[in-house]
This record gives sequence, structure tokens and C-alpha cells, in this order.
Amino acid sequence: MRYLLVLCTCCLSAQLAIAQDVGFSQFYDQPLLRNPALAGVFEGDLRFTASYRNQWQSVTVPYRTFALSSEVKLPANIKADDNFTIGLQVMRDMAGTSEFSTTQIMPALNYSLPLSSEKNSYLSLAFMGA
Repeated sequence: MRYLLVLCTCCLSAQLAIAQDVGFSQFYDQPLLRNPALAGVFEGDLRFTASYRNQWQSVTVPYRTFALSSEVKLPANIKADDNFTIGLQVMRDMAGTSEFSTTQIMPALNYSLPLSSEKNSYLSLAFMGA
């Protein structure tokens, strides 16, 4: 029984300690990475965002990170001006000479309800997978 407990603890610890998140200096340009509940909180019906980071140019092969996201608003018609948003965030990170890379594909689903007629406050419920 004790060995089973140690094995489970090791497996859970390995799952929690996978890596650090990719950081952009202008993180607010990737709203889905900042908070999935920000999906659909924008003017218009479509939003596309892209970021590129080229870090540490002085090393032989610099670290590079690409991120793309898109969102589409669909009317929910449950309350006035509410909507569902379907989004997709794709990120690729390549680390230096070793070219160790990670690719993340993260779909998002959001329901947003404006709390005022000015549409400056929202109640949002979002889910994002990875």
C-alpha cells in the first residue's frame, strides 16, 4: 500500500511540474492566454491575433515563440446582446541550439453576458482545453 501511495505521488508531481508558461513582453496582445473568459469581449464578430518573440539574439540559435489565435462570436439569444464565442489558440516555442520545441493547441468556448447597456462590464464563463 505504501508503494502505491509513493507511486501516485510521483505521478501527480510529474504532471504538475511540466514546464513554465511561455512569456510575451506584451502579454495583453494574446487575450486567450491571459484569460479564456476574455474570448468574445471585443467589438465586432471576428478577432485574429498574432505574436512573435525572438529572444536572446546573441546566442547561436535564438529562442523563438509564435502564437496565433482566432475567435468567432455567435449570438446566443438567451438574453439581450449575449453571445457564445468559439476560439482557438495555437502556440509554438523553440528553444535555442537544442531546438527543443513545444506546440500547444488550445480550443476555447465562452459565454458572455453584458451587464450594462454600455457593454463595459461582462459576466463570462469560459472553458479552455490544451
